[in-house]
Amino acid sequence: FMIFSSVVAVLWFGSRDVLAGTMSAGTLGQFLLYSVFAAGALGALSEVWSELSQAAGAAERLTEILAERPAIQPPAEPQPLPAKAKGAISFAEVSFSYPARPDRAAVHGLSFQVKPGETVAIVGPSGAGKSTVFSLILRFYDPETGRIVIDGVDLREADPAAIRQRIAIVPQDVTIFAASVRD
Repeated sequence: FMIFSSVVAVLWFGSRDVLAGTMSAGTLGQFLLYSVFAAGALGALSEVWSELSQAAGAAERLTEILAERPAIQPPAEPQPLPAKAKGAISFAEVSFSYPARPDRAAVHGLSFQVKPGETVAIVGPSGAGKSTVFSLILRFYDPETGRIVIDGVDLREADPAAIRQRIAIVPQDVTIFAASVRD
């Protein structure tokens, strides 16, 4: 509003001076052009200020997130995973509920073994616990009961960072591109 008002004021006072003969029409045109440029620059500065404020808020939130300590901490003396990964995974009577919904088990009494070199697909409807199984393998959470063993090491006795360096997940839905490869 202020920017528009200042351009109108330049036009008003300038046209009065042109009619009075104290200013030429060309000079008024220059003043109008300069005032429009200045108004555009001030408008851009206000956008920059707004973006800087948003960036400062985001940086503050990132700082809070980075300062947060994970709930799953490595043990005082973590058991190392074997130097050469074999790929054996076993779940023994694993049960888990998410902290936000402790009354609803995401996984209950799950037991299975994956032998080295074996290919396994975990399939099921939405909410069946597929993602939960991977979250437990990556030790984002610890099971409430049962145990998970990778290459002979109980995950509770291993460093979560070492576990996560060994595991790779290939998602079913690729979200990198919004279009097809051909596009």
